Amino acid sequence: GTGTCSGFLDCLQAEQLSRNQCIEATSQESYALFEAITACISANNCQTDECISENCDAEIRACTVDGRQFGVATCNTTLACLNACPNDASGQACAEGCLDAASEAAFFSVQDVFSCASDNMCQAVTAEACAACADDINACNAN
Repeated sequence: GTGTCSGFLDCLQAEQLSRNQCIEATSQESYALFEAITACISANNCQTDECISENCDAEIRACTVDGRQFGVATCNTTLACLNACPNDASGQACAEGCLDAASEAAFFSVQDVFSCASDNMCQAVTAEACAACADDINACNAN
């Protein structure tokens, strides 16, 4: 196939196709990126998301950027865009638009901010509302 690594992961999560159908729809190079993630997880005997994040970040990022077109928006601009998206059905499309406009560095910085906010159960993604993530948020806002 011609699909990307992140497309393969989306295919698996959708559960509308079998694993073999997802593999067949993915390019060999992209599937190799997925295999690198599974090899890393196995080599580090990871049983938790935390273990995977700590040990396999480079492999996950390689899969994420596979076939993705990045924009030029800064982390600050992307975070502001995401914070302005509504909390309704149109919010997902809004968020995707914000992320599609982000540069590669901004994309991953924003991902780190939202991962921290999720881990710390923050209601809002601002330095004031999410003190545990203030360093990540302030670093994002500075770029």
